[in-house]
Amino acid sequence: MNTSIPPFTQNSLVCCCALAAILLSGCSDATDPKPAPPKPPTPVGEVVLAPDSPKKAYVKTAHLTLSQHPLLEPLAGKIVYDESMTSRISSPVAGRVVTAPIALGSPVQTGSTLLELDSPDVADAEADFAKAQAAVTLASHAFNRQQELYAGKAISRKELEQAQSDLSSARSDLQRATDRLKNLHLSARQADGRFALRATLPGIVVERNVNPGMEVRPDLDPPCLWFPISNI
Repeated sequence: MNTSIPPFTQNSLVCCCALAAILLSGCSDATDPKPAPPKPPTPVGEVVLAPDSPKKAYVKTAHLTLSQHPLLEPLAGKIVYDESMTSRISSPVAGRVVTAPIALGSPVQTGSTLLELDSPDVADAEADFAKAQAAVTLASHAFNRQQELYAGKAISRKELEQAQSDLSSARSDLQRATDRLKNLHLSARQADGRFALRATLPGIVVERNVNPGMEVRPDLDPPCLWFPISNI
């Protein structure tokens, strides 16, 4: 049995196969997309967001700056006056404030008057000084008279020595009264019972615990009168 294909049939088969190959190749090019380029590898520790990612709304950017790291953690504390440059002034005598105290924030110099008191203690000191002066004057006259009498042999030596002792005692009382006035920075000619509280160093008045008409005593704890003065 002869199974050979005629020549024209063989040519037809070759043409059909070639045509099918071309059609398949054309269909493959029209339907298959181009392969996407490979994505670059993401470095370790980095996160890359897509352009349309909603997480970008929560991302904030800022410029970095260098700063000194604190050596210690924050500590609790309080602000106080430098005691080497501060003077707290209170009244050494009892009395009533009769003038307006100096205003807060006022600059003062050494010896500036901060306020004035009407003080019974000052009045007593002034009265004691006046009495001591009068006693010295009287004792001095008595001693001079006793000297004259003793020179005329009208009195004994004992009476002269007694007059001399009285004069020495009166002078001691006067010196004690004078020292008390000096300690209070009072003048010997003053006799009004007023006491002026003065600054002991130059500075600025930063606190005041007294008002006009207030009664002040040196034994109050804490004192009613308190003038911390920061040194300028």
